[in-house]
Amino acid sequence: MATPEQIAEINNRLKAMEQFVITNKLPPTDSGERSIAKAIIDMEIFVKTLIEDPPVKNSRVAEFASLIDEKIKTAMNIGKSMPSGDSWWKSVLESKAIQELGPVVDSKQYRQWNEKMKNALEQIRPHSRASFETIEKLSEEELVNAKQTGTFESYRDVIIAAVTHKTGNSNATEILKTLNVDMWALLSAKAEGEAEEKIESCNQGEGLWAYVRVHLWFTRTTDQGRSMRRAKIMMPTKCTHEHEISAAVERWEEQYRTLCEDDRESTLPDSYKMTALKMVLCGEIQKSVEHREKEFKTYEELRSVVMKRAINQKTQNERTQHDPMESMDTCHVP
Repeated sequence: MATPEQIAEINNRLKAMEQFVITNKLPPTDSGERSIAKAIIDMEIFVKTLIEDPPVKNSRVAEFASLIDEKIKTAMNIGKSMPSGDSWWKSVLESKAIQELGPVVDSKQYRQWNEKMKNALEQIRPHSRASFETIEKLSEEELVNAKQTGTFESYRDVIIAAVTHKTGNSNATEILKTLNVDMWALLSAKAEGEAEEKIESCNQGEGLWAYVRVHLWFTRTTDQGRSMRRAKIMMPTKCTHEHEISAAVERWEEQYRTLCEDDRESTLPDSYKMTALKMVLCGEIQKSVEHREKEFKTYEELRSVVMKRAINQKTQNERTQHDPMESMDTCHVP
């Protein structure tokens, strides 16, 4: 018969075995309780099955690898076509140059504002100027007709399609989408008066369309307005003094250049430009040109002679201003 000490030893061993079983139990599943030993055996069976019968055969692996390579190459090509630098992904209103840009109000200061705007935007959106130059040549009628006859959801899409078609650059789409966001933010912040009225009639977020409307409103006016500008360019103000002629000619040429940019139909033949130039002249320069009128065949020939004498007169006048004791007689260069 077992002694009390032996019975106590057996009880201790039973408790130890029970504790081991409890400690090594895993959470039960639908199939009942699990032990670590059974879990290890199941893992061994699973690994052996994967090795002997993998779910993806070698040929499929090669196919997937080829597909992944193709996607990586496509992504790299797209990346090369996009402008470099983090500046493309910054808000346009974060630019200091844009922040310093004044408001756009009316046609009197629009042209200067537009140039400053494009210069500022070029700093954070490299090569954006080329896109604006193409956009500025689009007509409102052209875009409206395209939207009505096409399947475009917005004027943004119409303008993007028109620009990519005219430039032949299909990679410009993402750039134009960014500029669309930029122009809506910029015009919303800078437009006042007439300019603000123009963008208020545009749908929210239509930045490129708002720019087109503002640009056309301020630069390409009505037919009557264009006719008045054409008539004005042919009737420049006559100079009072010969030393004023060189500056007057340069001002007229700048006005003519601006007119031609806004209205391509306003280009004048040389004979018309020569007539306008003669209207600016006065004094001995005018008499000399009238005397030699048949010698001048082109505008450039006439301009060369006029500017040479006009600049000499300007120089002479400046000398007289600096030295009052200089001879009061005007020296005319033949």
